[in-house]
Amino acid sequence: MALSVLSQAGALNPGSDLWVVPQLGKSQWAAKLDWYLNFQLCKSSRHVSPQVPVYLNEVIKEAELEKFYRPVVKTAPLMIASEPLLPNKWVVVVPWDENLNSWTEAISQ
Repeated sequence: MALSVLSQAGALNPGSDLWVVPQLGKSQWAAKLDWYLNFQLCKSSRHVSPQVPVYLNEVIKEAELEKFYRPVVKTAPLMIASEPLLPNKWVVVVPWDENLNSWTEAISQ
């Protein structure tokens, strides 16, 4: 996978299928893209996954069933389809951890 850093003048030109940015608050680009993505980045940062009720966990345990759900990891990347809104297909938000090397490794995984 070829990684290319673009200038501000050419950053919004068509050509790439996937754009990777840090989360809101860590990147000016994320804030600009959020506008074109109808604030999906902002909405997703406020989203709280519902918890499984205690009584349901008890029933699952008593019935000796396997848990059928997986909690969402808060540091998981977020992929948004952006084809009708931007000149690409997807925008991926990979959480920034203040270290460029580990952030780029997280992108390549």
